[in-house]
Amino acid sequence: MSRTLFKNFSLYAIGQFLTQLLSIIMLPLYLRYLNVEDYGIVASMMAAATFFNAIMQMGAGPTIMRFYYDFGDDPEGFKSFFSSVLCFNLIANIVLVAILLIFQDAFFGFILPGVNIDKYVLYVVLYSFLFAFPVLNLALFRVESKPLKFLYFNLFQFALTFLCIFYLVVLSEKGALGKIQGEFYARIPLFVIGFFLFKKYLNPKGVSLHHIKSFLKYGFPLMLQALLWWALYKMDYFLINRYLGNEGVGVFNVGFQLSYILITVGISFSLAWTPYFFSIAKKKSTAKFYGRIVPHFLVLLIVLGTCILIFVKDVLIFMDAQEYFLVLSFLPFLIVGGIFQSGYYMIQQLLLFTKKTKYVPILLGTGLVLTFISEFVGLQIAQLDGLSMAKAAGFVLIFLSTLLFGMKYYKIYFERRKVLFALLMASFNAFFIFYMDLMESGNFPPKSLLIVLNVIAIVFFGYFSKEEKKEIGYLLRNR
Repeated sequence: MSRTLFKNFSLYAIGQFLTQLLSIIMLPLYLRYLNVEDYGIVASMMAAATFFNAIMQMGAGPTIMRFYYDFGDDPEGFKSFFSSVLCFNLIANIVLVAILLIFQDAFFGFILPGVNIDKYVLYVVLYSFLFAFPVLNLALFRVESKPLKFLYFNLFQFALTFLCIFYLVVLSEKGALGKIQGEFYARIPLFVIGFFLFKKYLNPKGVSLHHIKSFLKYGFPLMLQALLWWALYKMDYFLINRYLGNEGVGVFNVGFQLSYILITVGISFSLAWTPYFFSIAKKKSTAKFYGRIVPHFLVLLIVLGTCILIFVKDVLIFMDAQEYFLVLSFLPFLIVGGIFQSGYYMIQQLLLFTKKTKYVPILLGTGLVLTFISEFVGLQIAQLDGLSMAKAAGFVLIFLSTLLFGMKYYKIYFERRKVLFALLMASFNAFFIFYMDLMESGNFPPKSLLIVLNVIAIVFFGYFSKEEKKEIGYLLRNR
């Protein structure tokens, strides 16, 4: 692995984990200051906010990243392209905000029939609008290989959001409304700072209809991709709300947040890997390098997922959150789904680099339909357990279909030995966890033994080649 890639991944991982860390840090406060129904309302309203934000982003972030390399040594051309994208996004989103506020009852009343929406809608819609533009700052930091700026930007966002939510939820005791207001108020300074940072990329006279057409051709399928992922993530919330109420949404959301730790790892690595891959994709050695990175990544996720499963009950007891013990029955399925969803972020670049983005929503859409039907059936048969099992199967299907289809356009070469090792490790861990009942609280000696066995297997049972061990040693010595 390149030293630059390793360093950038570390910084991007810290920056991305700040977002997830906020949820983890605030969780004990939510459990104390929000009842289960309020937590369910927050989950449902923020799910709606994420949906509208996905539309307002319009796939602009990935589009900026991909076309940045096409302009190469033509900075003025890139300024013209960026200005065209920004201008179109700004105007289109202002129109969309107006439509959402005028027809709020139709939009929100349909998807959230059990929630009094009046006091939430304005904050949710404006939050979605404000959050659509700092994403472009993060994309620019990535393509210009400025992970420190990426980290500082996320650190500022983390601190600001934490302070706003803490003040409104804990000190002012505004409950669910305070959480949503906190998210909104934190985005205002980020929006202002983001536009200030755009100034070096702006050329208003260079706004071009041709660039806007190129942006929409590449970005529109990615917007559909974002909406489809939103559906895979969040449609469950509305489905659960209809059959199990806000309490069911609250319990499921805790499980999803735990599995999202794995997805955050995938997003973090993708932040570093995507621009790095775009820069080396045409080299002959990249296909084999790619094939080595993916199994390494999956093994890391398996170990991390194992740790979450065996220690989650101890954490819930520590936080005095016994009312969420229901999550233990379906969390293993969400962890499996999280591993493959995180893996997806490692292989989607096959279609992004080859500009086959039109196939992305087709693959995701097919997976979404099959998954949602299965989730509906699973919810009727086994409630949250059945829904979570269907979700995991859907993520596996999407990962495999995207990988196989993407390899038609960009061939990568896997080492069968590494793939087999990952499958055997996952099977062994699952057997050990359930045979030894490691999801119960306590049992720390066998839990520690399982983690040690994983490390021993990776280091001493031939998973890494001699060349890879030398590279890892070099990275650790020169970090």
